[in-house]
Amino acid sequence: MATVAPTARLLRILAIFVGTILVLLLLVALLLVLFVRSELFEEQVRERVLPEVSERLGREVTVESVRGQVLPRPGVHLRGLRVAGQTATPFLVAEDVEARISIWPLLASRGRRMVLSRLHVESPTVHLVRLPSGAWDIPRTTPSARKIETALENITVSKGRFRVLDARGPRTLFEVEDLDAAASFVNSVLAFRSLEAEAYGASLDGGGTQVYAGSEPIAWDLDAAVEGLDLEALPLARSPLGGTLAFTLNLAGRDVVPARMGRTATGKGLVESQDLVWRSLDLQGALARELGSLLRRAGLPAQEPAGAGETRLGDLRRSVTVEQGWVRLEEPVEIDAPMGRTRLGGRWRLGMELDLSGQTDLTPDFVSTLTRNEVRPDSAVPIRYRIRGTFARPRLEDVDASAFLPVLMEEGADRLRRELEKILPPFGTTP
Repeated sequence: MATVAPTARLLRILAIFVGTILVLLLLVALLLVLFVRSELFEEQVRERVLPEVSERLGREVTVESVRGQVLPRPGVHLRGLRVAGQTATPFLVAEDVEARISIWPLLASRGRRMVLSRLHVESPTVHLVRLPSGAWDIPRTTPSARKIETALENITVSKGRFRVLDARGPRTLFEVEDLDAAASFVNSVLAFRSLEAEAYGASLDGGGTQVYAGSEPIAWDLDAAVEGLDLEALPLARSPLGGTLAFTLNLAGRDVVPARMGRTATGKGLVESQDLVWRSLDLQGALARELGSLLRRAGLPAQEPAGAGETRLGDLRRSVTVEQGWVRLEEPVEIDAPMGRTRLGGRWRLGMELDLSGQTDLTPDFVSTLTRNEVRPDSAVPIRYRIRGTFARPRLEDVDASAFLPVLMEEGADRLRRELEKILPPFGTTP
């Protein structure tokens, strides 16, 4: 039940990677076309290529050095690439970018088709910044009059890193390190042969993921696996969930804007947890408060049993279905809670919106403690409810305590009988 934040962040990873590849593709394409047309390559890069790329991205693009070569294979080598952001934090920095071109397709097509046999990016850092307005700082390319069909047969990334930041803090919302990837970009399809990274004790594997850049909006298939995610290591002021999480996801969706990616995601997955704790949900306390109000209206005492203030979900393994960003459990989660056997099912949105249903079979001991030993049913009493809100701020709604009414009626009859016994003589005697 805790795939929410990690899944949304995986989708952001995908959006960032696509944006980065498109930026690099645009830059390298212009460099290589210029390279085969001009002998003044290095001089012309700063005067023509970088200003054109900067104009199309709406961001300043700079390099520390650039070198072109013809032998043994035509190519371009950039050092110190930097793409500025709307804030002081750059969108992209990379130590080295190296491209190798297959010259024959370019010559045969008279400059209209370019095939890169290799595009390698060393130690890139990508920053996805949420601006004070709430929008994300992602460059947008404008159409170019120069139509070039481009194919990248082998894209590799080594020692990559990206950070999701909030400009209002500023603070780090999420960070991924040691990102290594191998991919191709042919016929406007970005296909990952491998995609591996580390984040908060977890290993991420996105090999098999594909992005269809030619569709409008951009479509994608996410094939991802996460192992060993320490939920309490996430950079949150107070994590609503504790424990370790692992999951696999096979999703399809559209758009690469984070706010819309999650709401189009559809597919299936598997979620596993160890020692999972919902720290922000005091289910026992919430039920006690709801029932206490009912008991007091019935003239019975009510006290809230001492609890841990959280709900322990333990070790879980559940399949999920994802539809339009809603994650639905294929079978309920069952836990042995202190107040009674509990089943939780339903769905939640990748943006953390909850729509869960639950039932707790309150034990006779719990009811007795709740009523200060005034009521003790013969068997467990089922209470149904819904949980809405978010994982950080859950709330109980639509509590159905109708199963409690027969217990209260029986208790009322017993109390009436006891009161009558106090004022009436025993049956068969004369007053």
